[in-house]
Amino acid sequence: MTKFLSELITDKTPILDLTKCNNVTSEEKYKVLDLECGFAEKYIRYIYYLDNIWYYFKGDINNGGYPFYILDELMGSHLAKKCNLQAVSYQVAKVKSKLPCKNNEQYGIASINFKKQEFAYTTFNKIANNEIFLNDIDKIKYLKNFCIDIENEKIFQKHLFQLFALDIYMLQKDRCNLNLQFQKNKITNQFDIAPLYDFSNCLPNIGMAGLDQLKNIIINLNELTIRSLCREYPQFKEELSFWLEQSMKDTWNEICEEYHFNQECSAYERIKDYYEIKDESVKKNIKQIIKDVQRTKSVV
Repeated sequence: MTKFLSELITDKTPILDLTKCNNVTSEEKYKVLDLECGFAEKYIRYIYYLDNIWYYFKGDINNGGYPFYILDELMGSHLAKKCNLQAVSYQVAKVKSKLPCKNNEQYGIASINFKKQEFAYTTFNKIANNEIFLNDIDKIKYLKNFCIDIENEKIFQKHLFQLFALDIYMLQKDRCNLNLQFQKNKITNQFDIAPLYDFSNCLPNIGMAGLDQLKNIIINLNELTIRSLCREYPQFKEELSFWLEQSMKDTWNEICEEYHFNQECSAYERIKDYYEIKDESVKKNIKQIIKDVQRTKSVV
């Protein structure tokens, strides 16, 4: 398998040097990560502290299950910002490798800890608090109860539908309790989705199972629920349609220009072809779903 970053990095690529990070205790890392018990220990090894800034690092490794996972992190972050969703930004970075390798360094990507003092953060499981829901749509209505007023509710619903649409476009199969957080402004009490992160578990294409593998802590995004959302919420259909006008291949080129990646190597071509094929596959299914929903409405 290919370590894509190693091929893509050029002498013009800005690289954050985390090999010189400050020594911090595990307790400090636990506090910054702020994950539910049982999960934090797995992730604190990826926390770094440099010049009064906390970073989360993902290494460029041979990942047989998700070979494009580093690229999907960059792609997801860039696509989120195209629809004005908050998302973490990544820097190419290097750390001291824990495995034998050239120069004893490992390359990857790092994001700054997005959590701010003015917000309180939580997860869906904490919010739901063992609530029993008749269906997934009821979870959306339940979440809107945490909004302070109608305007907050409208903004939150828009962001939620943008998240669903983006995860469908990216074929995100693991939007779980650990990688979807909510934030509440401690002063205004405005409720919203926290900045997005972790797009690394995305499918390469629709495949034989269709859209039935897209898991989400709020709503499983299969063809049945996607159609239901389109029928009940015209706004969601608009957010889904937005991605029909976008291009993963073009976004990949934008990423390459931003990070000064090598666009004359085999890795660049392989990634470009990967996203072009994936883009066509997803759009074909989205178009069919929207067409079917419109046909159903016209018959009714």
